[in-house]
Amino acid sequence: MKPGDEPDSGEYEAVRRELVERGYLQGSVERFVLGDVVASPTGLPRVLRTALRGAIVGGPLLGALLAAAAAAANRPLQGPGDLLLLWLYFTPLAALGLLALDLVAAGFVVQLNRRRGARAGDALRAALLVGLPILAYLIAIARTRRPASGWLEEAIFLGLALALSLWVAWVAGLVSVAAMLGSGGGVPPRSRHPVALLLAVLAPLGAGLLLVAVATGDSAAPSDPPPFEVRPAQRLLMIGIDGLDGGLLEVFEPRGVVATLLETMAQGAVFPMSRQENAEPPAVWTTLLTGVSASRHGVRGAGAERLPGIDTPLDGRAGPLPLAAALRFLLPSRTVPTTGAVRRTRTVWEIVGLKRSSLAVGWWASWPATDPDAPAQLGYIVTDRVLPKLLSSARADRDTAPEALFGRLSTDFEADRAAIQQDFESSFVAVAGEPMRGWVRDSHLIDAYALRVARRLGQDEALAAAFVYLPGLEILRHRIGPVTEGLAGAVAAQGALEDYLRWISAEVVDFAEAEPGQLLIVADPGRTSGASVEGFVALSGGVAEARCVGPTLNPMDVAPLVLAISGYPASLEMPGRTPEACLRLATGAPPVESYGKRGPFDEHGADPYDPEMLERLRSLGYLN
Repeated sequence: MKPGDEPDSGEYEAVRRELVERGYLQGSVERFVLGDVVASPTGLPRVLRTALRGAIVGGPLLGALLAAAAAAANRPLQGPGDLLLLWLYFTPLAALGLLALDLVAAGFVVQLNRRRGARAGDALRAALLVGLPILAYLIAIARTRRPASGWLEEAIFLGLALALSLWVAWVAGLVSVAAMLGSGGGVPPRSRHPVALLLAVLAPLGAGLLLVAVATGDSAAPSDPPPFEVRPAQRLLMIGIDGLDGGLLEVFEPRGVVATLLETMAQGAVFPMSRQENAEPPAVWTTLLTGVSASRHGVRGAGAERLPGIDTPLDGRAGPLPLAAALRFLLPSRTVPTTGAVRRTRTVWEIVGLKRSSLAVGWWASWPATDPDAPAQLGYIVTDRVLPKLLSSARADRDTAPEALFGRLSTDFEADRAAIQQDFESSFVAVAGEPMRGWVRDSHLIDAYALRVARRLGQDEALAAAFVYLPGLEILRHRIGPVTEGLAGAVAAQGALEDYLRWISAEVVDFAEAEPGQLLIVADPGRTSGASVEGFVALSGGVAEARCVGPTLNPMDVAPLVLAISGYPASLEMPGRTPEACLRLATGAPPVESYGKRGPFDEHGADPYDPEMLERLRSLGYLN
């Protein structure tokens, strides 16, 4: 029978009889996949029809496992209903993936048949071509599942992954049989004990891959820190300056622009700091504050995606590999600002707040500031959503801790805004023309408000540490980058940067002088620089040795350094280490195993979709 011909009834019965004699059509699934294969047109239509049936058989099962992996990687989902919706979203995507794999495997065995004829192991070869990548993929996403630790859970996952891989591999073998028939060949002999042969290949591979994933993975089971003691330490003021690096200081040093800042830095220890290329500010600064990588703390970008019917924002980079592409191109998602719901580890201000009062102003992934299920925190939190809310007169939604603090900030905001505007007019007289002046104004407002709030709340003598984030310089550098071409653009950009550096240098030093204790400046170059551009960490006062340049730090070294100079034990969970050079650190308490993990985050009615914050992030260049 030639490709494209319709079979007559006699030929249909003959091929069907041969399929049965060769061991096929033995169960309901085989009859569903291959039952009318001869009645279908030959060639591509036949194999496509059979492959579609195979995708229908395997898609829902693969979709269920992918949905479970996405749910675990993007904890917390609110209940079984959310998991069901994820399954409905993932099932058609999984079916499409299986359809493509089945067609590729079928095409491979057809080419083999044309060269040397059909053999008994051809369907098994096609099965392995589908089963092996499916199993490897499922084991790979085990690292992003992050279940509670325990071999029982890992064994259950391995069993499910292995069973699913066997299932889709077996179905792929049936599809290959249809392809061989459609290409004009006969019914291939069936291998003896195909499931046992597949299991013999897939089981050792799956066990080995899972052992690697478990050994390199991380458990995200919620936990509280063990009892620990803190030693006396001077008050700490940590200021994070985004967009600042040593090279920028060197450029403007001869002009006296950063003289006050350099003088303050010279009084203590300075450590160069490496950075990760192409990392976005939310990931960089959350790593600095938690002491772990983005793959462990969970914050990777300024936004996440939210699917209709599912409250928890989903980070495509934290789930199964096709999740990011699916959220972007295939699923009906909407962007929401990143929140603390995706952060699985505690920050240094939260660790300090377990024992002493701390202050945090403006940091990424700090919203919601209050969580009834979290350990009690001492001190104040002013999240990154406060300023956008105040600018748009939006209602409060757990933007501060304590919650009543938002009312105080709202009452003072008009006076604060007027004072900040007056400061801008006097500090940036030379910056003229739009959009440059508007960009400088936006950056100045963000940083000036953070410093103003920190000064006010810092008057609380009970505070042991204050953490303030200043992103204005990084935002300005990112915005003016495209307009530096040409002499006029370069001059305008240099003038704006010079004035901004002069202003922020003076403000940081004035703030530090008003806050006796230790000053820790952490600077990261930001989005406009490559991996070769280094940031720095500068510590003055307290345990720092004057005029000392220490070794280059890794971003994950910053959190252990903060804990050490604050009198807190080190955490074995943080891979970074406190430098020994340039510091006079007393011998502290033994390290703790962990400061605990944040568990499933119950938003208690809080809406992660904040239109004011979303629009603010877009206007500042963090989101497209």
